[in-house]
Amino acid sequence: MLLLVAKYISMKNYSSILISFAIVFTFSSTVAFSQLPNVFPVNDHLQYNGNPGLVSMSITLGNNGDNDYPGGLLGMYLSLDTLLNPLQDSLIFSFSGPLVLAGDTANFSVNAPFCEELIFQEFPGYVFIGNPFYFLYDLDYLDFNPESNENDNVGVFQPPLTMDCATGVYETGLRQFAAYPNPNNGVFIITFPTEPPNDEIIIIQNLLTQSTQSIQMSGHENEKSIDCSFLPDGIYLLKLFSNGHYYQQKMVIER
Repeated sequence: MLLLVAKYISMKNYSSILISFAIVFTFSSTVAFSQLPNVFPVNDHLQYNGNPGLVSMSITLGNNGDNDYPGGLLGMYLSLDTLLNPLQDSLIFSFSGPLVLAGDTANFSVNAPFCEELIFQEFPGYVFIGNPFYFLYDLDYLDFNPESNENDNVGVFQPPLTMDCATGVYETGLRQFAAYPNPNNGVFIITFPTEPPNDEIIIIQNLLTQSTQSIQMSGHENEKSIDCSFLPDGIYLLKLFSNGHYYQQKMVIER
């Protein structure tokens, strides 16, 4: 009997210890969780500033957490809709985000040169043919900073954009080569007003699948016959890189 009473007392004390530990652990976890920062977009603004392809962006970041937000990376994406899907949408820029004090706001602003040649190479083809697209941002790209709410970091600039620059150079560049007939059945001729330099490459890009074909050019010829009859019907972008600039033409294959 005494043994049973002692065992009951021990189990009761053990249970009390467990309950006390659970209460302390829950309280500690709640306090620690509440001390995390939490960054979110208060408002944003985007505009062209007169230079083709140069876009001014500004975002006001708020922090309604209990601790300072240290900054980290801010990612910029291009998307055909307003939902961010990192597996499908194109990450085009990442910037250092600002420090945001607890209970305060901070401003982030940058000029993004969409039409610079090196940047253009990373862009999806739909940007430069007049199709509308959205410019999205992730305030904590790669979730580097623990936050009390990880679901309010993504925002989208409205309204949708269209990009009219000539793939990194000038609109006049579009007249420096042409393809005819256009539309065609996959067999066409590329013509140049002036003799192209040696060893230029024409890139043919399918705007829907982003697949590409490369055609080696040779100098001393003002036109070249191209047979791409193996390509399916669709809209294609012809790109020529010459003398440090990109030139482009849109072409349609239909049968």
